[in-house]
Amino acid sequence: MDKLDLQLKSFKKALSDYFGSRYSENDISKEYCNCKNDDKCICDIFSEVAREAARQFPDDDTWKNWRTAMPKCGKPTCKGNQVFDLCDKPYQPTCSHPNPSNSNTDSCASVCKCDKDLVLNDIDNGQQCIKKEHCPCKYRGVVHQPGAKRTSQCETCTCTNGIWDCTDTECSGTCKIENGYHITTFDGSQYELHGDCNYLAVLSEGWSLVTTIRQCQVGEKQTCLQHVTLFMDTSESGEIYSFTNDGGILYNDIPVTDDINSEAVTIFRPTQGIIHVDVNEDNFNLKMQIQTSSVMQLYLTLPETAKNKTRGLCGTYDDKASNDFLSIQNSLETANNFADSWKLDKDCNIPDDMPCVDLNNAMYAEEKCAALLHANGRFASCHNAVPYQSYYEAGWDLVRQQLQDDSPCDPDGCVKCYNNVLWVFLNHPAASRVVGLLCTI
Repeated sequence: MDKLDLQLKSFKKALSDYFGSRYSENDISKEYCNCKNDDKCICDIFSEVAREAARQFPDDDTWKNWRTAMPKCGKPTCKGNQVFDLCDKPYQPTCSHPNPSNSNTDSCASVCKCDKDLVLNDIDNGQQCIKKEHCPCKYRGVVHQPGAKRTSQCETCTCTNGIWDCTDTECSGTCKIENGYHITTFDGSQYELHGDCNYLAVLSEGWSLVTTIRQCQVGEKQTCLQHVTLFMDTSESGEIYSFTNDGGILYNDIPVTDDINSEAVTIFRPTQGIIHVDVNEDNFNLKMQIQTSSVMQLYLTLPETAKNKTRGLCGTYDDKASNDFLSIQNSLETANNFADSWKLDKDCNIPDDMPCVDLNNAMYAEEKCAALLHANGRFASCHNAVPYQSYYEAGWDLVRQQLQDDSPCDPDGCVKCYNNVLWVFLNHPAASRVVGLLCTI
């Protein structure tokens, strides 16, 4: 009698001892004989019998080491530092699911698992067992190590035990006028305004903001943001702060060269071509960042307390993008009619369609702006946090403004314009948090 026959006889006895007449020797012998000396088949039979023994008698270790007597039935291997168990719950603790539900499942499965007090790191590599407190977190496809912090528009989060522990923060909203005519409302609606007029960008309680959008240069068909004026109605006479596309600042129509630091208003230039405005009145607060180099651009941020208090080109700011295009007549309109209703001058001209671009110049714009799209490029790390496709499209239009179909590309002008495209992209709040590490030019 060879070793396999002896082992079979031993397993038959185990069946009788553990399960009585539940399994007959004839049935197991038949399965054994059907294997026809196929080692894998025989090992599978023995493995299943041992697993059933372990299921019925979890405190009995008789069959846990049965493979040592069966050299041909090697012990299963596991990835990383996991260990094999003949009979355990099928769903094991992981960083993303530290307390998995095993209800309505087979309570005895052959599994690879982690030792006690460890969980499988399924967030980072999926093979190593680590302590729960060492689990990383993932956000928009990017893995963050334990203790890492991230800040979004409305919350601050810390990576703790594999999950983001978040606390609510004041949720601000930002209205953007980029590249001269691409507008994003406080609630995220986007549209283009090819106007030639003064527009009421925001009408609110105690203040308003007027933007002037005109032809970029005489004879050009493109339009650009050229002037921003903040009206504050907090005193009898009111206060007016104006900002021009050449970097000028005016207070009540008087040019100002120095920074402004009053009780409620702070205006300063952190760097050439950038103006910061902070207003902290009793009944309203706002922050503005104005870019004046290349093409004038505006970023207006309001706190959560300003919700349901705005109208104008920047929308209604109530977390409902569906009602952003509310006209001055309180009716929902198309983007064009909505914007047209907020004109402050009745005799404004409407520019002709955007001009065509010479093919060679278009290829130049495509090549330069495509840097934002490259999956392995210097901006790739920002793709999970920034809607880069829309910035690419907006940037292409901006370069196109420099590339007129009736003149060759001016190298200095094109480089200046291209750098402005990158500035717009990197000014996005999500990109700005990683620009120093990941999205450097």
